[in-house]
Amino acid sequence: MYEVPVDAVGAAQYVEWRVIRESFGGVAYEQSAAFAMVPTVTSLSRQSLLASNFPRSFEKPWTTGKEKSEFVSCVTGWGVAKERVAYLCGYDDELPWGCDYAAYVILDVDEHVRGQ
Repeated sequence: MYEVPVDAVGAAQYVEWRVIRESFGGVAYEQSAAFAMVPTVTSLSRQSLLASNFPRSFEKPWTTGKEKSEFVSCVTGWGVAKERVAYLCGYDDELPWGCDYAAYVILDVDEHVRGQ
């Protein structure tokens, strides 16, 4: 099973989701949505999702320097060997052979919409 969280800053970003889902090919998936009632900070939300932790638990919640190590620590805490976990950023990284848990961080929407 795969989870593909997409941070959309507005309804206009639904177009990006349509482009992403076209790349799924014949992979079956379910689509659902959750909405925040207050503005969120993408990097903080992403860290919480990947580390399976609350923002208050991070030493420096406004930086993403430990995002990879927090993700790996979370998954290895479930008993998964470190060699079977991958944190990848961008389109050029390739999923290692034998990987069971991976986080792909694609910043297109952030860079395009927010000018980051």
